[in-house]
Amino acid sequence: MKISSHGIDLIRRFEGLRTRAYKAHFSEKYYTIGYGHYGPDVNPDDACTEAYAVQLLNNDLSRFCKDVGRALLADEIEVNQNQFDALISFAFNVGTASLIGSTLWQKLKHQDIEGAANQFLRWNKCNGVELRGLTERRKAERALFLS
Repeated sequence: MKISSHGIDLIRRFEGLRTRAYKAHFSEKYYTIGYGHYGPDVNPDDACTEAYAVQLLNNDLSRFCKDVGRALLADEIEVNQNQFDALISFAFNVGTASLIGSTLWQKLKHQDIEGAANQFLRWNKCNGVELRGLTERRKAERALFLS
């Protein structure tokens, strides 16, 4: 499965375009650039164009779609396009391992769609502090997941 334009738009809206490398939180190990591209390949003084940011996003999304798709297949979980898009947005933000190890995933494995959807809302904190942006993102992911 591939992410749809609805999922990409949600990610772009919440990540925003940042053409200079930054740390969203001081505790992060790596820097972020573009539309949320994060990792050891981003250096503190890096800058990018919007076109390169889109390329990075597309590469990242391809990887997340493959990883989440494999996990869904392995756990015999079937999802619709909107559910897949919401899961990709979530994994893009917190990591695939965090998604697969979450109560959200466990509820999804047991076909508890409403229970899984409600788990999105629990992932709105950074170092124990609720962040408004994460709360809004999780509400949007939950709404997409349920639509």
